[in-house]
Amino acid sequence: MHAICTAALAVARESIAMLDETLATLPNASLDWTPMSGVSSIAVLTVHCIVSAEWFAMAATASPRDRAEYRANERAEAFRTQGQTVEQLRARLADLAPRLEWILADANDATLDAPLPWAEDSGRHRTGAEAVVAGVAHLREHVGQAQLMRDLWLSASREGR
Repeated sequence: MHAICTAALAVARESIAMLDETLATLPNASLDWTPMSGVSSIAVLTVHCIVSAEWFAMAATASPRDRAEYRANERAEAFRTQGQTVEQLRARLADLAPRLEWILADANDATLDAPLPWAEDSGRHRTGAEAVVAGVAHLREHVGQAQLMRDLWLSASREGR
């Protein structure tokens, strides 16, 4: 495996463990809770972490998935997540590191150096290597968000809200 992919996979594994630990401390009732409208729940954040990490990893390979298709399908579906249990989310999360390892095994110098077929909102084309780095950064960002949502839920549940 390419060195950047090995490094990204290590950070992804740490992030996955952090998110799993967060989920393990919560009851099912907390998963769909939000402190206000327009905020993503822990369940939404977890599923989004999973699908976005896979999508970013695929971008570093010879067969990147179309960005518009991803946004319209997997990403949109992740943001509609409701009714999952802690066990279901943890099981899906447990599959993520092996999936990322399998996906990233296909990355090589050519795919990591190549610009992606779609432009970012800024008009710039990321390389496959940038997608790998952005993917683990995105994952860690949402893990932190899930941890904050856990803390907010714990505070609100103690206060009876």
